Amino acid sequence: MTDEEKLLKALEELYEKDGELLEIRANERSITFRLGIYLDELFRKEGLIVDSEYNRKEDRPKALVGKKYTYPDLIVHKRKIQENNRMVLEIKSKAKYDVGFKHDEEKLKAFTKTEEEPYKYKIGAHIFITSKVCDIAWYKEGKVEKIDFYTINDNEFVPVDRHLTKRDLRKAGHYLAKFYLPKSSRGADQ
Repeated sequence: MTDEEKLLKALEELYEKDGELLEIRANERSITFRLGIYLDELFRKEGLIVDSEYNRKEDRPKALVGKKYTYPDLIVHKRKIQENNRMVLEIKSKAKYDVGFKHDEEKLKAFTKTEEEPYKYKIGAHIFITSKVCDIAWYKEGKVEKIDFYTINDNEFVPVDRHLTKRDLRKAGHYLAKFYLPKSSRGADQ
């Protein structure tokens, strides 16, 4: 199973077991915590750990080049071993989807860069999550590699029609379209 598949499996488990958190618009940290539990179950077999808001680089605070200290919502790694930085996640829920968005985007670009920055996470994901939609912008090597839009139907992830316009995606609650798609683009074809 790839890391992307593991993340999708953990998200499916979140919807199945903790969907009510999304329905009542619980705090983003509550949602992130539960997702971290399901991810941890999948990665522990490889000796990796999922940490929430982990702010260390070996024995020092995490900091991006030229920036203050920073910490991602969730990471999959081996503590103190930079070569095993596997996944970095930023999660947004409907209540706060545009608060801090640019900062999250900067973090994902920097944490997944293979040059300059010291972290070199193999994959990053910017997740927008509600009870009805789940959108994921996937990062590799400091750039957005692809964007997946899903509608949630009975806890099942249904990929969104790849021919919807940005406007149609936003009307359907897919807020990552606002930030990641060019003004006149067709949805998931990006």
